[in-house]
Amino acid sequence: MSDDVAKRDLRFGDEKALEEWLNTQPREVSVIIAARAALRVLPILAKELPAMDAGRFTALISVCFRATALARVAAKYPTRANELAAYAYAADAAAAAAAGANAANAAAYAAYAAYAAAAAANAANAAANAAAYAAYAAAAAAANAAAAWEALSNDANFLSKGDSVAELADHPLWPDATPRRLVDLWTKLKAALPLGEDWEVWNGWYDERLFNIRSRGEAYELVFATVPVEVWEEGPAAANRWIKEHLPPPPPTVKPLENIPCAFAFGWSTFHKINVVAGPQNQPIFPFAVSEADHKQWLETSRVQVGRLLADLRAGRLNLRPDYLESLERYEADLPSAPGLGNFVLADQEARFLRDLFAAEADFIPAPFALRLKGILQQHIALRGFYPEVERLYSAIQKGHLEKPLPWDNVEAFGRTIRENTPDKFEPEVSRGLQEVERLPPVIELQPEDIRRDSNAILPPPDPLGEVKPENSRSFSVASVVNGVMKVVTKGKDVSQAWDGWQHVAHKLGEDAAPVIEWLRDNFPQL
Repeated sequence: MSDDVAKRDLRFGDEKALEEWLNTQPREVSVIIAARAALRVLPILAKELPAMDAGRFTALISVCFRATALARVAAKYPTRANELAAYAYAADAAAAAAAGANAANAAAYAAYAAYAAAAAANAANAAANAAAYAAYAAAAAAANAAAAWEALSNDANFLSKGDSVAELADHPLWPDATPRRLVDLWTKLKAALPLGEDWEVWNGWYDERLFNIRSRGEAYELVFATVPVEVWEEGPAAANRWIKEHLPPPPPTVKPLENIPCAFAFGWSTFHKINVVAGPQNQPIFPFAVSEADHKQWLETSRVQVGRLLADLRAGRLNLRPDYLESLERYEADLPSAPGLGNFVLADQEARFLRDLFAAEADFIPAPFALRLKGILQQHIALRGFYPEVERLYSAIQKGHLEKPLPWDNVEAFGRTIRENTPDKFEPEVSRGLQEVERLPPVIELQPEDIRRDSNAILPPPDPLGEVKPENSRSFSVASVVNGVMKVVTKGKDVSQAWDGWQHVAHKLGEDAAPVIEWLRDNFPQL
């Protein structure tokens, strides 16, 4: 594909323009375009309910599921094309079912055309033609044909910018939220499927498509596309049962750990979203009658000291590495201004970063700066007495034994799911909080000639909580945030029932949280 074509903003409004573009693309592009067009309008088959008896209706739904699953797998896993060709019977079955449909026949024909595109394994032109017809049928079935063409154009632009067919397969079906009407029709369709025939396998499969749940992998998806022909001939119930028996086992049940110290507390907002709430990280404890007044005075002293030092750094009066300025700015931002505000646990993280820098560079940082920074750290240590969560956090880290690294791939996927559902289901503070604890400490790289010990050097105050390895602290802090979020997710079932796709988001989060929580359980058995 030329650079000019790749950069062009593609917009289609009819099947002819689409087919012309598809004829310039690899065959698998036609297959995924057709599959996604059919997937968008599959719920419209619910319109057939009043006109069909139960047997004909379940046959129609079954073959449409089958056809779109085959097309999706053929596009996403092109190396399986020859293997999937053995299941060509689905095309005839889908055509026969579609021929009996009435009001929703366009949706059924879209499914048939999607499979026809996949079946044209070695004929790019035939695949393009079938895909264009699938798009036309899907647009005809949709309540808003313009929105259907816009979604399809969005797919084409996604590919033209360099993303792969496999990535598109897991991309949201609709550029914005799934249309409310389709969600309602899908709910109606699911409710109409007979009990005792294992339709939940297809319900879950399509839920994942409609609500953009990450794919569970090749082994899982292939099961839906490789039901033996003789099993299909026994009817939908037999095919569903075969799928259920051959699906890989589900991910482990997520059981968040209780009483894990964490940099944040999470809860439900008044808008039924998960958010950061007031907790031990910013709610001081006052053990004595004078404690509240002492806390207020010491906190104000800290803020004034930090503010003045920052002003000098910003004015360039002190020649120091930029890490000091960055950490002091973060410290000032996190330092609570009043009970319930700020985050003393995060402020403590920055104080530790500052102390590590100070200790490493004590021989050659300017004495006036060293004295002022030492005073700030001493004041911070005094404030810790009002926030016992800090001691709990670092005591947990010191008692752990890290025998294996934190599964960072799962952490990254967990964070991505939160971002994808912000601000719909999560407030932005949740994602920002995870990013805060993921932040790496400043890198201290000293040359051998810089390392000396001046007996007159000003040293940072000793830390009464002892030393912890920065990477151990970071890993535990990140894992405890994942655990904290999942505690709210798993306990929010009643609140979240009215949310479109919430249970699927929770499942997606749980898949990645499970190995992280298991890491916590293995490395910190004392908690």
